[in-house]
Amino acid sequence: MWRIAPWRSSRRIGFIILIVLIAIVNSPTITAVSTVLWERSGQDKRKWVVNSPDITFINLLPIVIDQHPQLVNETVFGIESTKQITADQSGFLEMVSAGSVWFRRSGILWSEIEASKGSYDWSALADFEEELILASEQKVQIIPVIRGTPSWAQIVPEQVCGPIKQENLIDFGNFLFSFVDRYSKPPYNLRYIEIWNEPDISSSKVSPDSGFGCWGDEGDEFYGGGYYAEMLRTVYPRVKETNPEMQIIIGGLLLDCDPENVPRHKIDCLSSKFFEGILKNGGGSYFDGVGFHSYDYAYGGYYYENPNWHTASDKTGPVLVAKAAYLNNLMEQFGITNKFIINTETALLCVGECNTEYYDLALAYYLTHSYAYAVTKDLRASLWFSIFGWLGSGLLDRDLSLLPAYISFQFANQKIGNSQFIREINDFQGVRGLEFINEGGKIWILWSGDGGNYTIQLPARPESIWDAMGNPQPISVTLTITPKPLYLDWPP
Repeated sequence: MWRIAPWRSSRRIGFIILIVLIAIVNSPTITAVSTVLWERSGQDKRKWVVNSPDITFINLLPIVIDQHPQLVNETVFGIESTKQITADQSGFLEMVSAGSVWFRRSGILWSEIEASKGSYDWSALADFEEELILASEQKVQIIPVIRGTPSWAQIVPEQVCGPIKQENLIDFGNFLFSFVDRYSKPPYNLRYIEIWNEPDISSSKVSPDSGFGCWGDEGDEFYGGGYYAEMLRTVYPRVKETNPEMQIIIGGLLLDCDPENVPRHKIDCLSSKFFEGILKNGGGSYFDGVGFHSYDYAYGGYYYENPNWHTASDKTGPVLVAKAAYLNNLMEQFGITNKFIINTETALLCVGECNTEYYDLALAYYLTHSYAYAVTKDLRASLWFSIFGWLGSGLLDRDLSLLPAYISFQFANQKIGNSQFIREINDFQGVRGLEFINEGGKIWILWSGDGGNYTIQLPARPESIWDAMGNPQPISVTLTITPKPLYLDWPP
């Protein structure tokens, strides 16, 4: 499906271009798009060069979106933007084209909007309002992270990242009431809010004005999770009072290490009991979803791991599998149902040699694993960190040129974005695999987990085979499986 990135223009021009595009897309000369390369030709113009020698789209004008857009199908594919999405060179429209329907924006500061108790300065969110309007026009979701305790509500003076005084929890609830009442309506159409960013970090680990934490209490058995539950108990009814459909997410938990199997290099994993503290203190009825963060680490090759959770590419796959299972198991223990899990930050971080073509491919292959496993765990979404990256995780260069991981993201979304997980494939020695199904048939994804090469015999001849970058591969019942993921299409 073509996604045209609209800039604002008249409805008449948009309608004309829509008719032209329908005619183009239905042309028999167009083949399945595996790779889209972008060239910018001015701020308001785009040239698309498709993976076909016969087709070039030049200077496509916008399609106008109506005032009350319906969202596209929500796949798990999303990303964090560390730059205002309406800014030049933000990469937002490139990611919309790649199929991202979720965008996380960290930094809605209660401390700035209500610096004086009872007085809201909405002008502090002028840029954010423009972002919401653009996202609504593009039919994608913004997840804002709301954080920052005003000085008059801080338990610990000057600790902006820290918890709120008991007597001021209702003030936070009133603020969220006003925030949601304002931004869940057209033209903004906000549907999700995330409360704090990695609250399970202690103030001793970060600066007082950090964007991380810091509700963590090192002297508490559950690291302060119980008090976070008190906050939820106060604010959740206020939010639902103004908009019952608004979804409240527990701020993306760091979940530093496995509390049920403490790794040898850690003294304890007390901080990871924060969520258990929320549930023990009755917080299970006062959120809609729980967010978590998952990062794996690479050293310049295809192998990756997260020693804090005993996970590795040749054994378990991405760490998101272990963390999602931990959260699900806790909710099952406490009888908590009808909650979603969302991975609000995920990436492969390079702690070795990253500036190589070899690592660019390793990142692209990891991304295939990450999103495939996100589908297997029925996550609401999985948001890559970030558009331009951290420690080598970017999908775009600063000049908006595409990196291999961008192509992998785009193609993975095309193949499994609206698929259902069926099973893990354990039929071949040394080969990891996952099976999905959608309206087009069955899809297998196969790769070598340990970096080796394995020759396998398939049970039948697939209809088509693609690599992680969307390049067609020779079709055969005999395949050599390498670290490069392969997509195999089977009939329904």
